[in-house]
Amino acid sequence: MTQPEAKTTQGELNIEEVEPKTQTLCFTDQHLECAVLFNIIIMRNNEEQIQSDDKPDSCVWVYIGSPGSPVFKSLSVAMNTRFSKKPMGTDIIGWNSGADRVAKTFAERLGIKFKKTIFYVSYNIDNELSLQSFAEKRVHATLKELLQ
Repeated sequence: MTQPEAKTTQGELNIEEVEPKTQTLCFTDQHLECAVLFNIIIMRNNEEQIQSDDKPDSCVWVYIGSPGSPVFKSLSVAMNTRFSKKPMGTDIIGWNSGADRVAKTFAERLGIKFKKTIFYVSYNIDNELSLQSFAEKRVHATLKELLQ
């Protein structure tokens, strides 16, 4: 399954679908009340984009799922800091709204871990593709706003 990656072209933001590449990190946050597995996928288009100073070099999607229970799942997008209005960078986090307290706790820890500012965006997401599509579009719209 492909996920969109954001990149800039002549000052405009385009959403492109690419296969996740390079690196997947999994870890559990022992400080949360329940054990949660976090998969961080860093996606890059190509080597030229990685070395280019005028394009963001990565887009990070975070899939969150309790071990043995794929129901609790959320999504995030993290953009390269030099394209953000915010001096510390922009991370847009989309969480399952039924787990707001857990999500906010992890958002704080994620911000500390990656030394970036976390922007918390809550939305409903479940197994229905229509809701997932709506949630992802909302995240992309917020991303475009922050990068303008």
